[in-house]
Amino acid sequence: MRLALFFVLMCLPIPAIPAAGDESRHVPPVGPSSLGPHHVVVIYNTRAAGSREVAEAYAAARGISQRRLVGLECPHQTTITREEFNTTIRDPLRERFRQEGWWQEVRTPGGIEAQAPEIRVLATVFGMPLRISRDAEAAEGKEGAEAKNEASVDSELSLLGVFHAGIDAGLNNPYFRQKQDFARFRPVSIFAVSRIDAHDKETALQLATSGVRAERAGGPWGRAMIDLSGTYPDGDNWLRDIFQRSWRLGIPAQIDRHEWSFTDRYPVRDVALYFGWYDRHVSGFAADPEFQFRTGAIAVHIHSYSATTLQDPNQNWTAPLIARGAAASLGNVYEPFLQTSHNLDMFFEALAEGYTLVEASMMSMPVLSWMTVCIGDPLYRPFAGRRDFSGAAFRRSGHEDYKAAAVVLARNEDDPRAAAAALRDAAGRGGNLFHEFAGLMEYREGRYRQAQRDFERTWAGYEEPLDQIRAGLLVGEAHLARERKTQALVHLRMLLEWNEEDRHAVAVRELIDRLDPPPPPPPEGGG
Repeated sequence: MRLALFFVLMCLPIPAIPAAGDESRHVPPVGPSSLGPHHVVVIYNTRAAGSREVAEAYAAARGISQRRLVGLECPHQTTITREEFNTTIRDPLRERFRQEGWWQEVRTPGGIEAQAPEIRVLATVFGMPLRISRDAEAAEGKEGAEAKNEASVDSELSLLGVFHAGIDAGLNNPYFRQKQDFARFRPVSIFAVSRIDAHDKETALQLATSGVRAERAGGPWGRAMIDLSGTYPDGDNWLRDIFQRSWRLGIPAQIDRHEWSFTDRYPVRDVALYFGWYDRHVSGFAADPEFQFRTGAIAVHIHSYSATTLQDPNQNWTAPLIARGAAASLGNVYEPFLQTSHNLDMFFEALAEGYTLVEASMMSMPVLSWMTVCIGDPLYRPFAGRRDFSGAAFRRSGHEDYKAAAVVLARNEDDPRAAAAALRDAAGRGGNLFHEFAGLMEYREGRYRQAQRDFERTWAGYEEPLDQIRAGLLVGEAHLARERKTQALVHLRMLLEWNEEDRHAVAVRELIDRLDPPPPPPPEGGG
């Protein structure tokens, strides 16, 4: 065990370490949600190789009955027509619900609705179609949002039990911003939907079990990376809220406040949370082919077409984030408009309070029958037991630095100065990483001069080039926060000169060019 971890944990009451046989047993964390395996139906495509295998892997991981696996014979392609959706997915699925007695169809003032108090969650998997194309005939003569009837398959499935639902524009989501256990939420005619899907079967199989694996370890342990854009205040405010809430969860967080995104191949490791925008395709540290998220990571990038396809691990954002190991993400298959996409502040707030992934997704969506998708194990609860510092999951080996930081931050939640001082003290007893966390805390509080001092000590203490370059970039960021652009450039050029041969030097070079753009090339043919 690391000395740093022992230092901050030595006063806590620690139970007996569980026997080896108990380590593999998964006990779902407690929290505000009672959703469980008996609430889930898993849907796969009988025409797609590997689809049933992924469905069975997910069912086994969560203990879902084989009877709750439904195979549909539908097109094996990303985009299908409205007619194909109706005849190969919606109607056969409704018939299966009738046959199994999973719902009762009742007449309401609005029309026929099917009430399914037991089945509340639908999980689509690898091989199922992703998008429904626009029905031009149905859109004829309509304008604006009313002319939009293209949608994600999953969002349409949320209204599987509402027989009278139209397809034009989005329909108000009654669960939006409702902090309630979805298992007990009314009406029981709507479903929460999530997708176990990726660019290939092997990645989808990893995704099928990643939520359970992360919960066994007490949730995702690592750092948060938050990337503002300066383009739209609403989106940036969502991300600022996530930044602050990450610290309250005991997760050290770094924020990029510039209009640009993190530079390519930004040298970072141990990322458990990523929220950002507004690049079209994967960029920054996630564009590094060697980068991998921590087990259980949640990663979301706001972009109009972030989930247009899940077939290419380098196109758009959702597929690349999952390909790089994220356990959960959100995306848009068509242009959703910002205010009718997932409200990320609500999404992360729900996760932080212990709700499941699928509840957080549903709770943060203003409309249904729309463009959005949620990727990941619907029952995944990343933070339900976050502060159970005496529990077996916390005691398991691994992630000691981040667990120690979580204890320090919890003990000093209302006193940032004391938290930063405790992190520096921990650094002196066993880990330079704590100096970096202290600097990030000072930066959060606007104490940029002290942040710079902490980053400089971090820079001097790290041995690995990746960490040295990151710390050097943070020193430059502290200069910029103090409005010392000239000093920042001097420092960054020195950092580049010392690390020019390292593959992460491109991140330094790109930042220098952003701050001091090189002159344009001469016109062809000379002056």
